[in-house]
Amino acid sequence: MFLLFVSVVHGADFTGDWNGYIVSNYDGSSLRISAEIYQYGSNLTGTVIFQMDEYGYPDLSVPFSGTANGNIVSGTASLSYPGILEFQLQIYGALNGNTINGTYSLYAYIEGEEFTDTGTFVLTRVITSEFLSVTKSGTGSGTVSSSPPGIYCGAVCSASFNGGTVVTLTAAPDAGSYFVSWTGCDYVNGDICTVTVSYGRSIGAVFTASPSLAAADSNLYGDFGSNGIWRYNGTPN
Repeated sequence: MFLLFVSVVHGADFTGDWNGYIVSNYDGSSLRISAEIYQYGSNLTGTVIFQMDEYGYPDLSVPFSGTANGNIVSGTASLSYPGILEFQLQIYGALNGNTINGTYSLYAYIEGEEFTDTGTFVLTRVITSEFLSVTKSGTGSGTVSSSPPGIYCGAVCSASFNGGTVVTLTAAPDAGSYFVSWTGCDYVNGDICTVTVSYGRSIGAVFTASPSLAAADSNLYGDFGSNGIWRYNGTPN
């Protein structure tokens, strides 16, 4: 019996953790395979671990590489110690909501025993909590709040959300400041930032202080931050 446990972690199209297994029968023997896969754009990298306690070997860590194309994921993990151990595992699957359904092809050679196997697998999304953080910068001040609630920065500038949650952040400048820009968002509309929560997401918000010429001359009045106009009440020198 051959078991494959796969986790697809922190991806863009495949955001979050995935767990599942495939079962293959061969002469009553058993072999467990675990994998952790990371996605960077359309590229998949990671590691597959072949656990072979039954054969008296230590766990073998094997590089995995593949691609993601839309909702399709495919990849291969392989190793070769000629005459002793050889493995090649290929997977091909499609994302459908919170599951990945696909097929696998396995070739293995262990101490003179050679076998191949094909079959199907199902991976299920495991909802995990990820931290989203906000960092404010600039000469001004203001608050950033989130929907769903959790961040009010202010005092609370990070919060835990379920991976894959779409969070809307809203910037509100304090009096005498104005909001300038966001960094790290998926989508920006003025003072609103939209971000899908995944591992390590951090958002930046920049506030700038409004110029205050009135502090230098009491005859100046107005609000440069709101209308860009200053007026002079005094007598010109």
